This record gives sequence, structure tokens and C-alpha cells, in this order.
Amino acid sequence: MTWRLTSSSTRRCPHVLPDDVTRRQQRYLRHLITQKSAAVPNYEPDLKFPFNVRVAVMFWNMLFLKDTLPDASVGSTTDWNRGRYLANALGRCAECHTPRGAFGQMNGAKALQGSTLGRVEPPDIMPAELVARGWTSADLQTFFATGISRQGPAFGEMHQVAMLSTQYLSPGDLRALSTYMHRRCAASTHAGATGFRRCHASGGRAGKLCCRVCGVSWTRGGGQTSRGGIDARAFDAASQGDPHNLIVAMLDGVDAPEFAGTESIQAMPGFAATLSDDELANLANYLRSGWGG
Repeated sequence: MTWRLTSSSTRRCPHVLPDDVTRRQQRYLRHLITQKSAAVPNYEPDLKFPFNVRVAVMFWNMLFLKDTLPDASVGSTTDWNRGRYLANALGRCAECHTPRGAFGQMNGAKALQGSTLGRVEPPDIMPAELVARGWTSADLQTFFATGISRQGPAFGEMHQVAMLSTQYLSPGDLRALSTYMHRRCAASTHAGATGFRRCHASGGRAGKLCCRVCGVSWTRGGGQTSRGGIDARAFDAASQGDPHNLIVAMLDGVDAPEFAGTESIQAMPGFAATLSDDELANLANYLRSGWGG
């Protein structure tokens, strides 16, 4: 395979990186290109029409390459500007947390308001919505630094983000990123979990039967983390406006992955083969109205 790397190809991030950063990236990529390639065959292209027409990218760029996404919050402090750079230029938070249009372009009218990417969907992370779900700046810093907070663990693709990226941020950068993502603004208009009907009694019974396997920290809550459980009253998936991620957690369970530092949780089993659809629906209502509201 032949690689061609130009200065412009490393500068096409919509939130432009400084020239010195792109030059360092270019030197690193050139170093990788000079290394001996593994003796494995290339994958055959499998994109369907019209996505397999490379020249079409030129027209897509004409329409959508220029970044028009608004900032998550408003500010001018040193921390806010540093956080803006980390979230937009380096972290690329909007790539996952912003819904896409018919041609794959990000929807600027709903920036950072959640998308349907993957089995575990990236939730709304606008500051007002984070505040409405009970997140504090300290919670965000803990989450970015370790991959887990009192709102629960990072699971799905976000676990990789925490373990391969944000856990290595300096304390100052963690503070800056949290400042940008948590700056208070107008109250969220999102209905959230409180917009759903109250639980059936059977949902409460299912909750007690299922959640007792994880101990008191799930059934009663218990501070930030409890070396084996999560404060269920703060569990973020139960507070999100869309119940999708909560349902996925109930169906698939949650693994016990590695986290930074000494944090850990026990695995949560999935109940897809244990509970009926009605029982899952009642349990979801119980969790969202009782804990998520």
C-alpha cells in the first residue's frame, strides 16, 4: 500500500490544531510509514455505491467540511479555552455525541445532544443536560481520570476513550475539560426520566430480586463507588432522557473491565434470558421513576 502524506492532510480538523501540533503529528506518522509493514493482505473494499466513489468526497467536502458546530458552553477563561481545545480539536467529542444527517454530516442544530451510534448510544452531554442529570465538575474529572464515577462506569466505546486517552490528562487538563463541559447555562428542556409513568409494583419486585445480586450499593446507593457497586440513585443511564442505554445494560449486563488507578466494579449479569419483555419494561420504569427521576 502506498501512503501519501501532505501538510494539508494533517490540518483538516474542523477545529484546527496549531501548526506545531500538526507538524509533530506529521513527523510521527512519517515515522510509522517507514516501519516494516506486517505481511498481511489488505482488506478488499466493501463499501456500497455511492460511498465507494472516492471523487464524491470532493463534493461532500464542499458542502460539509467547514465546521459550523457551536461551542458546548460560553466562556473566556484560560481553563475554558483549554477545555474547548481539548474537547473539540483533540477529543473530537462531537464526532460521537452529535447526530448525523443523511449524508453523514454532523447536525449542527443538535451538537453534543446524543446520537444513535453503536449498541451503547452516546448520550446528550450538553452542560445543562449534565447538570440536570446530577453531574458535577468533580464527577466529570473523576470519570475522565479513572473511567468510573458515582454515576457509573464508562462502558461501550467510552471505556476505550477513558482508558486510552483521558486517563492520561494532567490534573490541569482534567479541570479545564470539565470547566468547558460543565459550565452552567440555561436549564435543560429535556424531559428526562421524570417524564415517564411511575413504576408498576412488579417493577419494584423485579428490581429487588435482580439488583440484590450486586449488594447494598445498588439497592440503596452508597457514595461515589463501593469497590464492587455503583450508587444506583445516581446511575446515569437511568437518568438519560432516552432509556436505550438502560435497557441495553439490563439486557446485556455490564462487564467488569479494567479502570485507571484502584477503581473496580463487579460484573452485572444480563437479564435478556431471565426477564420477560413486560418485566424488563416494568423494571426500567421502576429504575427511571424511582432512581432516575
